[in-house]
Amino acid sequence: MSLTLLWPAARWGDDNEPEREFAGSDVECLFAKRPSEVTDEMWAQADALISTPDPLNEEGLSKVSNCRIFVTPKVGFDNIDLGLYGRAGIPVCNVPDYGTQDVADHAMAMMLSLMKGINRWDSRMRVSPTQWQQTDNPLALRLSVAKVGLVGLGRIGTAMALRCKAFGMDVSFYDPYVSNGSDLALNIRRVDTLEELFAVSDVVSLDAPLSEETRNLVSADLLACAKPGMVLINAARGGDT
Repeated sequence: MSLTLLWPAARWGDDNEPEREFAGSDVECLFAKRPSEVTDEMWAQADALISTPDPLNEEGLSKVSNCRIFVTPKVGFDNIDLGLYGRAGIPVCNVPDYGTQDVADHAMAMMLSLMKGINRWDSRMRVSPTQWQQTDNPLALRLSVAKVGLVGLGRIGTAMALRCKAFGMDVSFYDPYVSNGSDLALNIRRVDTLEELFAVSDVVSLDAPLSEETRNLVSADLLACAKPGMVLINAARGGDT
C-alpha cells in the first residue's frame, strides 16, 4: 500500500530530492511552498503531514479526512495547536533530537566569541591594524576559572554542560523539572533559583524550551540580580517558528 506525504510549507530548495529519497520509492510526496497553495485534492490525498509551521485551522481539518499523523520536524511544538489535532484524532509528533549538538555548538561559539573578544578585536583590527589594544576586552576571563550557569538541563543543556566542562569551567544549572541526581551524574551543581544562578555566574546560557512558564523568563528584576559583567547567551527556543 502506497503512502502519500504532504509538505504544505516546504522550506528547502525547489526539487525536494532529499525528502523524496528519504521517503522511498513507494511513497508519493506532495509539496507546496505555503498552505494556501495546497489544493483540496492534495489535502484529501495526504496520509501524513510534515510541516514546521502549523498548516491547519479548525475549518481546514475537514479537508484532511485521510490524515493519520502530523510530524513537525523540529524540537519545539509550541506553535502547533495540539488540542485541534487531538480533537480530530490526529497524533502529533516532534523530533526531540533535532539540533541538539548544533545548538550547543552555537551557544559555545557565541560564548567563546564574547569572552575571548574575537569579533571585537577582529573589527578593531580591520579599522586600525596598528592601534588596536590587546587588553581592550571588558568581558575577558580565562575559561578555566569562569563560572557558567545553565538555564535548562534537557538535551541541549546537558550537551552544553559537557562542552563547558571540557573547557574546565565551573558549571551550575537551574531546572526544577530535572530529577535529583542529574547534577551528580554530570558532576555539576544545582541551584534552587534563577536569581542565585545569575548572581554567581560569569556567563549564563539559556537552553530552555518555550512555554508559558519560560516566556519572558529574563526580566529586568532578574537581570538586576546578575553578577556585574555577566555574559548572557540566548540559545533558547524563540516563538512563532
